[in-house]
Amino acid sequence: MKKKLIAICSILLICMLFVVAVQFLLKKEDKVNREVFVVQNAPDIILQGKVMANTTQVIRKNSEFGKIKNLFVTNGQSIKKGDVILEYLNSAVSEELNSLENTIKRQNRIIFGLKKDIDEYEKRIDSKENFDGQQTVNADFDKLKEQLAIEQINLEDQISRKSVMESKENIKVFSELDGIVYIDETQSEEFIVSIHSNSKIVSFEISDTDYSKIRKGDLINFKKINDDNVYNGEIFFVSEIPTKNSETNTQKSFYNVKVNIQSTNLKIGDRVFVSLKDEEIKIPRTSIKDNFVYKKNAEGNFERTEITCIEKNGYIILISGLIVGDEIKEVYSDD
Repeated sequence: MKKKLIAICSILLICMLFVVAVQFLLKKEDKVNREVFVVQNAPDIILQGKVMANTTQVIRKNSEFGKIKNLFVTNGQSIKKGDVILEYLNSAVSEELNSLENTIKRQNRIIFGLKKDIDEYEKRIDSKENFDGQQTVNADFDKLKEQLAIEQINLEDQISRKSVMESKENIKVFSELDGIVYIDETQSEEFIVSIHSNSKIVSFEISDTDYSKIRKGDLINFKKINDDNVYNGEIFFVSEIPTKNSETNTQKSFYNVKVNIQSTNLKIGDRVFVSLKDEEIKIPRTSIKDNFVYKKNAEGNFERTEITCIEKNGYIILISGLIVGDEIKEVYSDD
């Protein structure tokens, strides 16, 4: 009985020692795993963008032109370049035109009277009869012709002025592009009509940290929110001037980027997530000393390996010496 009890205790002790040993090994392995950094590509940079018209013509109410007489388009209407959008009527110019037309009528009556008088004088002069005061008649005749010439010049000036005023009375505004009309009915006082071109783009902002990772001509992918379809486009514009500073970090600037798109499934106003490949490989600052790291070799041992790297935006960027999948000590140690 005593031997049996000793045997049971021995078995229990062995089991306990086994459990402790396994836990120790697992903890050791976990510690080793935590101390190892696996070199890998950086995750894609995800930015939020918006689908916009490639070109937009904005027409605001211009009080200098007068009141809007006619609006020739409706919200959502498709129009062509050169189509009339609206027409102004300038009541002040209309009043001036009415006054000018009355002046022209009076001028015509004056000219008509002068021509009639000149005809009478010509008949008397052409009679070739000598009569008293003939010299005076001749002088008056010359004065009438001079006066007629002056009044005709005045009439031409008034007619020319009328033509100019008529162009200001009714002013038409034309579309500068093919597109869709949008009428902002909330701006009652300002009255805004905008025309969005049929061609669309994706516009997004990129920080100065990632600015060097893109350039004109790059192809990028993006997804519409709540849509698994992947769309693509080509960058055709990268701003050289920052558009704004970060609200949380005034030292960080953002630049506008525009992408041509061809898909007809995207509409103006759609929000999209833009995906940019980050080719840079970042490694922990703690893993490096004097441009050396400890890399695990084929036998599973760590050996001192020289690398080339640079510091950029607070990160250590690998240039050469390691490849994706290599394992290095996360904390540099000669042990």
